[in-house]
Amino acid sequence: MPASLVEATHVFTHKTAFGWLAVASQNSESSKCDTLLAVTFAHANPQAALRALPKAAFEDRDISYNSGSVKESKPALAVTSKASPLVRRLGKFLDGNPDDLLDIEIDQSWCTPFQQAVINAVRQIPLGQTRTYGEIAKVAGSPRAARAVGTVMAQNRTPLVVPCHRVVASGGMGGFSARGGLRTKLRLLETEAAAQATKRPSRKTANSNGTRKRSPK
Repeated sequence: MPASLVEATHVFTHKTAFGWLAVASQNSESSKCDTLLAVTFAHANPQAALRALPKAAFEDRDISYNSGSVKESKPALAVTSKASPLVRRLGKFLDGNPDDLLDIEIDQSWCTPFQQAVINAVRQIPLGQTRTYGEIAKVAGSPRAARAVGTVMAQNRTPLVVPCHRVVASGGMGGFSARGGLRTKLRLLETEAAAQATKRPSRKTANSNGTRKRSPK
């Protein structure tokens, strides 16, 4: 059976609170879930988002043609008029809806064992929290490889799902390769922290009769 009938790679764009998001994903007849190939976000328009998708993510893949109102010069990269559930989910995340995104399958076929270990460690960082490059290196089994962790983060093809914005330097914020740099990194962390705060139940104290009441503000 031709590969194009077994697997199809789709490229979508979606507008979010952070600007335009572009997502490449692949589905197959053998899997019920899409595999995420690449993500880019915080762009001024859909064309810019499409251009920013990591080109290496499309090597040796059959990319489907999708109808839409905006198209790039390369016909394989075309914006769809209807976002997939995966794209809508990432859009909601950027709009401030808390989601650990841990169940999303990502393509790691390009990764070395060390890169896979780093990616898996980074995905376990809770929403709104941070870990240093050195801490991730230890979890990945290479405690002296903090700088190499930074390289893996700079090459991250699926930000948000692999939340490289939660990885910081021991003495500061470190770098961030997404559009907007550290400003975008800080905004993501602030958005996550605010979303987590709204989920926390209000503190309560006990009355003399044992019932609970809200603490005075």
